[in-house]
Amino acid sequence: MLAWATRVRRRANGDNTMVMGFAERRRFQPSYLKITFCMCFCCCLGAVLATMLLALELFLGSSAEDTVKTTTRGGDTGSQEVVTWAGGRVTPTGVGDGGNGRWIMTSGATPLPCHGFQEQPSPAAFFCANGAANRAPFSSLRNESLLDPMKRQTKTHVGTTPAQCYAPNGVPVARPLWATSLLQSLLSDDVYNAAASLLHQDSWYLLIGWVSDRFMPPQKPGRRANGDPMLAQTRGKNASYYLETYGSVWHAKVEVGKWRFHFQLVHRNAIAVCVRERIHLYRYYCLSDSNVDALPIHVCACRHCVIPTDDSQHKIPTSFYGRLSLRKEPVLLEISKLAPSHLFLGNGTLHTPLHAEEDACIDAFSAPWLINTSVVAFFPYEGRHNDLDSLLKIQSGQNGFVTVVVFNSFWRDHLHNFVYSFTRKAKMRNLIVATTDDAALSLCLSFRLPCLNARIFAEPDDEEKTVGNATSRRGSFTRKVTEEFSWVKPRLVIAILRRGYTLMLADLDITWNRSPMPYLRLRDLDFLHQCDNKSPLSINSGLYMARPNERTVLYFQNTMSFRTDESSDQNAMRLFMKYDHTHGVSHRCLPRWEFNMKCNYKVERSRRLENGRETFLWNPYPVNETPKWVAMHATCLSGAKDKIRYFKTIKAWFLDELDAKTGTMSSPKSFCVLLPPSLDTTAPAKRLLHGVVGTTTHSDAYKEMTPNPTYLRERH
Repeated sequence: MLAWATRVRRRANGDNTMVMGFAERRRFQPSYLKITFCMCFCCCLGAVLATMLLALELFLGSSAEDTVKTTTRGGDTGSQEVVTWAGGRVTPTGVGDGGNGRWIMTSGATPLPCHGFQEQPSPAAFFCANGAANRAPFSSLRNESLLDPMKRQTKTHVGTTPAQCYAPNGVPVARPLWATSLLQSLLSDDVYNAAASLLHQDSWYLLIGWVSDRFMPPQKPGRRANGDPMLAQTRGKNASYYLETYGSVWHAKVEVGKWRFHFQLVHRNAIAVCVRERIHLYRYYCLSDSNVDALPIHVCACRHCVIPTDDSQHKIPTSFYGRLSLRKEPVLLEISKLAPSHLFLGNGTLHTPLHAEEDACIDAFSAPWLINTSVVAFFPYEGRHNDLDSLLKIQSGQNGFVTVVVFNSFWRDHLHNFVYSFTRKAKMRNLIVATTDDAALSLCLSFRLPCLNARIFAEPDDEEKTVGNATSRRGSFTRKVTEEFSWVKPRLVIAILRRGYTLMLADLDITWNRSPMPYLRLRDLDFLHQCDNKSPLSINSGLYMARPNERTVLYFQNTMSFRTDESSDQNAMRLFMKYDHTHGVSHRCLPRWEFNMKCNYKVERSRRLENGRETFLWNPYPVNETPKWVAMHATCLSGAKDKIRYFKTIKAWFLDELDAKTGTMSSPKSFCVLLPPSLDTTAPAKRLLHGVVGTTTHSDAYKEMTPNPTYLRERH
């Protein structure tokens, strides 16, 4: 190449002296085009080499600031190998571990008052409620190293005493082979006592282990109900991702045969990793010596694998035998004892008697929107929409039991039908109507219903996050079809359970025919729910009842470790009931045909496409028989209009009965009202008031919602 450049220069100067080179010896005369190509190639190659050198320099520089060191410890653990992971990341304030520490700094996020599940306006409720991944309440995480900097290079002598593990109830169990090596790693790092203190004092932390090598590959993003992209639930096999995401302060790898466990002290929402991966989660209590506290350890190994255990007890001290007296772990929420629930004792009765009045009269509580202030000046619950405690006390009565629905303006017709059938047919008045925006709250208050301003339990819409104004009517329509809206329900459930009340949560697309109390009172279980099929794990989040205790509160707290933009509350409830074995909730399906739903009539494996539409075979609904069900849930249907058409077709839309008594706005009728004694303060002996006029204001499209005979066909 240099010879070619020299020849070009000499020819330009008129020098024709022959210079023997490689080209001449090969009888090869290069052209000017080839010379130009070679020179350009050299320039490009030089630029690439310079870029690679610069990148290598940057990489080596960053590695010097953030080193990763591995130390292998074995001891007398046989085939088990403990590898302590070292690493750190610099916080935005410039504070890091200098490359010598073995822990991960937490994010320098703005501190938030996230102690437990406090009920307060956004953004605290937004960040504290569903807190997995980047929504973890970082203010609760530690900002200093779990390891003493002066002892990082000092190795503590570790004995060979095998660990002993116990079940959550304190009963000894066979020792998993990871237990001894894990505890030895904690002792050798001199962090055992610090870890025990952290786990016993900070309810936001836990010690959890999993085999990330067996995790599923990252899934493709899905679609929400409204068509927007949804984040993939699984995150792949990268163990460092989870350490970074959940703010690990200590980490170790324990190899048991072909399984490599990653144990870490992280934020409690890391339990979502196990459930996302469909791996069963268990909790052990392990200790290596009778003089130390037992550590609560959460473990989810891998799918379709059995981790070997060592149940030999010959090296375990005598003091280890028998039941372990476990220290009470910290909880995010304390359950109030001020509102005892007698629902399960069998002798509890509702605070409202069952009326046997003539059908011509309307109970004031069954349609309060028909009653103006001249008839009833005020209902006991009015004016308390911003006070959850007061509203619960009034609506729960003597047995501490309430029914909660979540309402927005799109479901106003369903709300009317629910309230009327719930009060008149089911003979129940323990209702609370929760609203999440100003438009729905104003509408609910205009109906004179027991409304609750539940705005603090809802995540703000996009326009609220940026503008800060109230949710518009269009926002209310959008919220119903988003997964974020569904998470209002478990947040409300936690708020009510922590106050000591039993609750039944129901969707508005339910109509009532009889009282559910006989079925709820006879079941001494933590959790009763409607099921979509015969499987007890097919939980339908549209109708369930929960009893206030530590198990149910923990169950709902654990479900909320899911991100709101990755899953709905119903999917989370199913997964945590199946794979999370730490809460201990006892549950059962409500009777299938008593708590009926449209999906019960679908014929399995009958899907077919007709004219581009998906259809199924359906068993005939006995429309001419007197309904025997307690409640009918309009499942397997989409949209409020179609659900109303279905109810009208099967003669389960009881709001028509009310309209027949009151007439329409163009042709109203007078009717009589049944006034409870507590409301009729002017004339206690007089409970019937005649000549009352009022009508139900329906939605604009209500006239279009007529019975649809398609729902009675064999295939539709």
